[in-house]
Amino acid sequence: MADTWLRVGLNSQFASVVGVSGGRTAESFAKENSIKLYQSVSELCESDALDAVVITSPEQFHFEQAKTAILAKKHVLVEKPFTISVAEVKELIDLALVSKVTLGVVSQNRNRFALRTAKALILEGQIGELHFINVAGDVEYWWGLGEDGSWKKKLDQLNLWASWASHACDLVNFLSDDSAVSVFATANREDIPPLNRNVGAIFKMSKGIMSVVHLSHTQFVPKRRPTMEFEIIGTEGILKFDTHGSVELRKPGSSERYGAELDQKQGQISYLDKSVVLNPIRLGAYQAQLDNFAKAVVNKSVPEVDGIAGLKTQLMVCGASESIETGKLISTRFSDHSLQQTV
Repeated sequence: MADTWLRVGLNSQFASVVGVSGGRTAESFAKENSIKLYQSVSELCESDALDAVVITSPEQFHFEQAKTAILAKKHVLVEKPFTISVAEVKELIDLALVSKVTLGVVSQNRNRFALRTAKALILEGQIGELHFINVAGDVEYWWGLGEDGSWKKKLDQLNLWASWASHACDLVNFLSDDSAVSVFATANREDIPPLNRNVGAIFKMSKGIMSVVHLSHTQFVPKRRPTMEFEIIGTEGILKFDTHGSVELRKPGSSERYGAELDQKQGQISYLDKSVVLNPIRLGAYQAQLDNFAKAVVNKSVPEVDGIAGLKTQLMVCGASESIETGKLISTRFSDHSLQQTV
């Protein structure tokens, strides 16, 4: 992800890349792009040359690194998953409020054509009253695989449910303009990575909307695009789309497609191919989020995906993980969630 954010930052009209720290590729990034290499996150945050930090490390490091930046009075944008627990998210939100800095969470898919179009059609009342949001996806990534094509054994750095579900759950909240109150989830548990290869979670939203999220890390044939496919059901119509392409609006006796040209333009992409990071549509979604965050910092306003939005997602992701482990229905309400939930 560091490569993605470096490219986005270097091309931003609202922000510039000052320096980089940490990770195996930090030194080469700094050298290739003539930016300063800091030896630690603490050293980076001590610099007066920067206003904000983007955290792109594995999720188990997010909390401490974001906390360091916030205490140094730096604005922070954190890659998903936000952290590994609800308690950590709440502490970061509280620290950001006290430190008077902006806190945001990455959910770049909100900026894709399909999501923006679907949201607009829902708000226009095109499908009537919203009742169901179904999400399904099978996906694989080069960074989750070893050189021989097998899944990496470092499971502490490879929580696939938390990583992909963070996208799915945030988009459910975005489309429904709501948050979940409970979840029941189950998963295939295997002795070889990745754990939780196939996960099914049922969320009840506070307004009564039901959402089923099924995510798999099995490669199916025929192969779908490595993305999430949505079916949104209302009283007067249905929306069908995936995050990378067009949107189909189905009503009794009619069907209309928005953005059909995207299906050809995007084509069949594979996240096993490292060159996907150069895909302009993909980078454009990240660019939009960085610009939104930078504007919020300058204007002292709230970014679209702020800490509270991140907390709503974290409650869903952690709640589903707890349900998988316990076999119980788990509350995900703001008022009665367990501060010990972890992914």
